[in-house]
Amino acid sequence: MRSLETIYALCKRELLRFSRERSALYASLARPVLWLIFLGSGMHNAFRGQTGVPYAAYLLPGVVAMTVLFSGLFAGVSTVWDREFGFLKEVLIAPVSRLSIVLGKGLAGTLTTTLQALLTLLFAPLVGVPVRLGAIAPALGIVFLASASVVGLALCIAARLKTFEGFSNLANLVALPLFFLSGSMYPVDDAPPWLAALIRLNPITYAVDALRQVLIGVGHYGMGLDLLVVGGFALLTVGVAVASFKRAY
Repeated sequence: MRSLETIYALCKRELLRFSRERSALYASLARPVLWLIFLGSGMHNAFRGQTGVPYAAYLLPGVVAMTVLFSGLFAGVSTVWDREFGFLKEVLIAPVSRLSIVLGKGLAGTLTTTLQALLTLLFAPLVGVPVRLGAIAPALGIVFLASASVVGLALCIAARLKTFEGFSNLANLVALPLFFLSGSMYPVDDAPPWLAALIRLNPITYAVDALRQVLIGVGHYGMGLDLLVVGGFALLTVGVAVASFKRAY
């Protein structure tokens, strides 16, 4: 019971903090919309023959994954701030488990990241990218799972770093390779062998592939494998985050 109360309290606190930061929400929404408008339009003719669908539609799952990556990773910023202002120390000396702390913060980050991805999907038709209503619910299920894995990764990083600047630099360093090596922007069939190998090793690749199957009916690996990899990555990052908090504090 105490663990559930801890999870609820920490999750509620993070959600209230997020609701007061409207500028961060607007910025996170503007990024994917701009990518869809400029990159989707600019590369339309170059990729249509390879993908079989308009490039902006092909790009949409990758843009949703980008939202998950950047929003999910920067959900760890609150942990850095909590350490700097002493709140985290108070929580950690309380008689509650590290697992409940990670789950409380992780659940809040996952919910806010999923919300931002949902807004990206809802705005997509306004920039000429249709989204079937029936695809939104399964897409959100995939996004929730991917968000949990990315937020877990963010908490692993935040458990080790003590400054906002250090966290931001490392989060960007992690996010960019994961995004560019996920097949978000281009078909991977004709990639060089060394690049194809890196893409297959990237767990975000399978989140993008699952979203692409749901949203536009184009896939590469199969939904079963996609969900297995993304779900396994989520369990791994949350487990490592709990271990990191135990060792760091």
